[in-house]
Amino acid sequence: EASQYYSLAVKLSPNNPTLWGEWAILLLDVLRQPDAALEKLNHAVELDDQYAFTQGLLGDYYHSQGRSLADVDVKREALETAASYYERAFEVTKSSEASSRASYLVSLGNTYIELANLDPENIDDAIVEKALDAYLRALDAGPAQADVWKIDQTIARLYSTLGDKTSALEYANLALAAAPEASKETVQ
Repeated sequence: EASQYYSLAVKLSPNNPTLWGEWAILLLDVLRQPDAALEKLNHAVELDDQYAFTQGLLGDYYHSQGRSLADVDVKREALETAASYYERAFEVTKSSEASSRASYLVSLGNTYIELANLDPENIDDAIVEKALDAYLRALDAGPAQADVWKIDQTIARLYSTLGDKTSALEYANLALAAAPEASKETVQ
């Protein structure tokens, strides 16, 4: 029924990329119709390729698809596509929208972490460095205060993966200091 209402809404306002994006969310997350969702997202981008919301949703779409695929090469391609959309979402988001900018960079970092670990026996340090860069940029972008400790914790893990124990400890201590009481033991 909700999909029918979106169908009616886009007939009344066909050039509204937000409606097309929200319809895609419904199709993807609730109705489990990824092909129909992608069609709506592509239409939304055609309407406005400078709209961060749609770029971010396309990143989410390809990230979700990548996570569900078994073939490593196809998974890699989907995750790389997701990364490009998250980067684009960050680029077109207004600098005054700090939380959104940071969120897109965290999603970018998460995508790079998955890319780096496609072969757990051979973690790709160059991609780990890209993930680290995305998280550091997320801190600079101004995330919600409640998220800073989580970002610090992830940065600590990434530095540890790269063998930089000094930086890993620095960010682990920052995460510990900022973490809520209920999470301090986990960070410790």
